[in-house]
Amino acid sequence: MAEVLSEPEPAPQGARQRLTGSTELARNALGLPQILFCIVTGSAPLAAMMFNNPLSGSGIGIAVPAAFWLAAISFTLFSVGYVEMARRKTTAGGFYSYTTYGFGRIIGLGTALGIVFAYLLFAVGVNGVTTYFANTSLNNLFGISMDWRIYGFIFLLLLFAITYFHIEIVARVLGICLLGELLILFIFSFAVLFKGGGPDGILWSALNPAGIFSGGAGVKGAAAVFGASAAGVGFFGAYWSWVGFEMAPNYAEEARNPKKMMAYATYISCIGLAVVFTFWAWMLVTAYGGSKNQWPWAVAIQYAIHPHAPASVGLPHGDYSSVYYPVAQKFVGVWLKDLFSLLIITGSFACSLAFWNTSNRYLFSMGRENILPRMFGKTHSTHKSPFVATTFVAAFCVVFTLFFATGLVGGGQRKALGIPVSSPLVALSQIGTWLPFQGNLMLFPIMALCSVAILVYFLRTRDGFHPFKTLIAPILAAGTIVFAVYLMISNRGALMGTTTGVEFYTPFIALGVFVGGCLLGVVYHRWSRRRYEAVGKFLHEEA
Repeated sequence: MAEVLSEPEPAPQGARQRLTGSTELARNALGLPQILFCIVTGSAPLAAMMFNNPLSGSGIGIAVPAAFWLAAISFTLFSVGYVEMARRKTTAGGFYSYTTYGFGRIIGLGTALGIVFAYLLFAVGVNGVTTYFANTSLNNLFGISMDWRIYGFIFLLLLFAITYFHIEIVARVLGICLLGELLILFIFSFAVLFKGGGPDGILWSALNPAGIFSGGAGVKGAAAVFGASAAGVGFFGAYWSWVGFEMAPNYAEEARNPKKMMAYATYISCIGLAVVFTFWAWMLVTAYGGSKNQWPWAVAIQYAIHPHAPASVGLPHGDYSSVYYPVAQKFVGVWLKDLFSLLIITGSFACSLAFWNTSNRYLFSMGRENILPRMFGKTHSTHKSPFVATTFVAAFCVVFTLFFATGLVGGGQRKALGIPVSSPLVALSQIGTWLPFQGNLMLFPIMALCSVAILVYFLRTRDGFHPFKTLIAPILAAGTIVFAVYLMISNRGALMGTTTGVEFYTPFIALGVFVGGCLLGVVYHRWSRRRYEAVGKFLHEEA
């Protein structure tokens, strides 16, 4: 396959020249710490623990830590081939560029539309999580009562303002937020560990993967409280927690020594998150205990499925807006509980910011290659930011938030949950759950497809072929990810409370977006060969 290197267009003249710069991002702007800030905050350590842990627990009870370390194996295998490809192709296109090199431009363009749509859904979806926690936390701490929709649109405005400027500003904001998240989670987890755990001591059984499936201790506990268990819900919560670590290649053009930096950033984030996610989830479950199903009861109270647990369960008293709050107060003090309730706002905001930033880079890359209108591929003359792309992301997020804020979609799920449109649970259970679930049904199949494309690329070119790194690891990665996707699809009713309406169509929506992108590739092949030849091939060649 011939390699095509796009050439930047001449800078526009006159008034436009003051706004639009070139088709290049800011070179040598990011070192390894800044790249890690940009991608690890996409995995949102605090939001992952405070949102994904109870979500996963609703399906598999105390087996949440086991789901995390199983997901870690899958993503580490994926990283092996992904890094080998990143060493050879440095481009802001990430997934879709790599898929193009393996399977050609038509499949590459299907991947491009799928991955862009996935990250856009993550950006608006995680903003729903931010909105929910802002509503509940500020009301509980300061008595500030404001409609969740006002919070939602304020945060969208802030996200747009930050991403309009230079990438270094984004990295600083993300870095500050990330350090706060890590600190508070370690304080709580070590407090639980050093105090010997909750009423049942250290729950070693929570690390047993047998607890995830039929007959395991985890699923039995979940079924006893929720009426059913669902391994797919458990895997969704765990797998989603890693989303973000794969974004490293999208910052290659802005990195110093990108071919080495991408490998370090990907491995450090993937394996580092594996260790801390498993440990943090383990300590949270341990803090509650499992002999009387304390952990799934706490989850049920957070999601308002049950108003309270039987007295015999012996749950700690306190605010259950998050399962962390009562045990943080019990093991450390009320100050840590209050800090959790504040940092979850900044943590989930940082997560949304990271996804927003990656979305605009995919759009920028596609605009630069003229797959989308060329204006998407323009950077700001001063800030070197993809400001046109970030404006589109803002518009997308506003529109999709309005769908739920006005009650236009999601009526079946609201009826199943028994909540009105004005309830902040709409932000959490609809925007913050359904949209990311839909995004994951696009992202994870694309990750599996990308693994196979990487395998095909190395088999065909023999450029650095390695029997484990570029053959066995990609095969195992694709297989484990496909299995997790199967579990998510088959258990989506348990996750969203209904399989009617939009919820039923989630896998078909994902497939439709991918097929639509492939059809666009066919159209370009037939009527716009210049655009077709450019798909996925803009490279930053500096070593």
